[in-house]
Amino acid sequence: MSGILCLDRDFFLDGPFSKEERCYSRYEAHLDLYQRAAHSDHSQLVSGKLIHLKIGEQTASERYLEKRWSWSRTKVRSFLKMLRENHELDQRKDQGETVLILCRYSDVTRAPSKKEPPKRPATRPPENQQRTTEKPKEKEGKEGKERKKTTSSKEPSAPDFDDSEIQAAWELWLQHRREKRSSVTPSARKLQIKKINDLPRARALAMLKHSTENGYQGLFEPNSKSNHSPSGANRNRGNANGRADPNDFDLVGS
Repeated sequence: MSGILCLDRDFFLDGPFSKEERCYSRYEAHLDLYQRAAHSDHSQLVSGKLIHLKIGEQTASERYLEKRWSWSRTKVRSFLKMLRENHELDQRKDQGETVLILCRYSDVTRAPSKKEPPKRPATRPPENQQRTTEKPKEKEGKEGKERKKTTSSKEPSAPDFDDSEIQAAWELWLQHRREKRSSVTPSARKLQIKKINDLPRARALAMLKHSTENGYQGLFEPNSKSNHSPSGANRNRGNANGRADPNDFDLVGS
């Protein structure tokens, strides 16, 4: 397990068990040296003398540690000697006072600083977590549903007829149906294509043109009567919905 455990120094002074009289273990004594060490360069008044301490240093005599840890003088000396041999500890004299130096203080501690921003995770965010840059979904109202319906019913780009003129007239009629928001179902489309193929070319073209110009929902052939009638009269005939009158036209497919 890696990471740094940050504890306020007051925890060692005012913690629930900090003032309990006990004999320190060597582990506790080692930890005590670290929590007493200076975390910044400063000066300290000891026995009327101003001692200059650097980061990781502290003033502590053997007699002071003997009383603090409830150890014998021999045990204190043996412990400090072991730390020096392991390159954990060094010491110096400053105006007759013993200054202990923790050699690895900067490696195992961190100086107080402003709160660091949390690190970004290296892994990708969960799939169910939306990115803030993602474009919000458009509310699907009536207009959106109609657009979706029109898009889903878009006819394939492959031509249905080998005759280019009939194909153009056919696509024009399909466009007319889309504009009226009345798409052709796949089954009706097959029947209409079959009916167009069964008619002579001239009749098929006339039927497609006539149905598109008059705005019919189905394909109707113009008869001799409708050819000699005014176009306005033909459009006004029929029911209130503008559908063709079966008496005037021959139904080919719808």
